Amino acid sequence: MTGSVQALLAASSDQGNLTGTPGSVTNTSNATGVRSGNLTLIPDGTFTATGSTAKNWFSPTTAGIGTAWSAKATVNSQTNTNITGPTLGTWVALSSSAQWAFANTGNVVEGFGTMTIAFSRDGGATTAGSMSVTWDVGYTP
Repeated sequence: MTGSVQALLAASSDQGNLTGTPGSVTNTSNATGVRSGNLTLIPDGTFTATGSTAKNWFSPTTAGIGTAWSAKATVNSQTNTNITGPTLGTWVALSSSAQWAFANTGNVVEGFGTMTIAFSRDGGATTAGSMSVTWDVGYTP
């Protein structure tokens, strides 16, 4: 009986899918100044991005699903941007939220770029899927 219960729990924890939904962070103004925006992966399978509505990185939204996942952010391109948060190129557990912040590098420049966030069920040994992220922050005359 114990084996049946364990098998059922394992199957139910695997139900659902990575969505591949892209993220977009936006915080621009025609007034000079440094502006920032955040992308946050939340352990329930959702993510928030400044300037966008909340979406899912995993569906359906499931309390604690992040305990089974890790994520790794890799920058594809960037211009005039400071990025802070979990170390880029390193797998981080999603048992707690992971947040990257993007800020333009000066008062009169626009910061923009793209990155890919890969997802893994085994700490990074294999990649199960990914999502793309774009950002546009700062001064836009």
